Amino acid sequence: MQHEQQGRHVQREIAPAVQADPGQREGRHRAQRPGQAAIASVVWVAISLAFFGVRPGQTVIEITPGGGWYSEILAPYLRTSGTYIAANATATPDSGAGKRAAGLKAKFAADPAHYDRVQWLDFDGKNPGFGAPGSADVVLTFRNVHNLTMNGGDVPANVFKAWFAMLKPGGTLGVVDHRLP
Repeated sequence: MQHEQQGRHVQREIAPAVQADPGQREGRHRAQRPGQAAIASVVWVAISLAFFGVRPGQTVIEITPGGGWYSEILAPYLRTSGTYIAANATATPDSGAGKRAAGLKAKFAADPAHYDRVQWLDFDGKNPGFGAPGSADVVLTFRNVHNLTMNGGDVPANVFKAWFAMLKPGGTLGVVDHRLP
């Protein structure tokens, strides 16, 4: 119940970040497009962000944002009060990850009214380093941990250690994922 109440509060706060603004943005966030509502509702996003304690004024690092589903919400939400950092593993430009990163950078560049304050951080996926220890209030990753586990070896443990090192004391590591068959 507490998380539902926090979710409603955050939903009110993030509503401007996910509403269409025809003068500045094309279309609506994917959570508002037909056919997406069942799996990608704004309410679920708001409850998730409330559960992780995301608030204005924080430094939030999103690990491997892919095409920017959560970036479309987090960057505008934190734009005037807070810091949003998109952290991506370095990839060759012609790879799928490289193309997604280039697309996300282009999305940010094309909409400075919402994304001009986004910080971009490239990291080595096999030997991650994310900047100054204790610099983030929240580190988030959405649907990425299963990929780490497929890498095997020490990669998952090294990545989690690096994520935890970035957190300020009392900070939150938020993980949303699914399991593979």
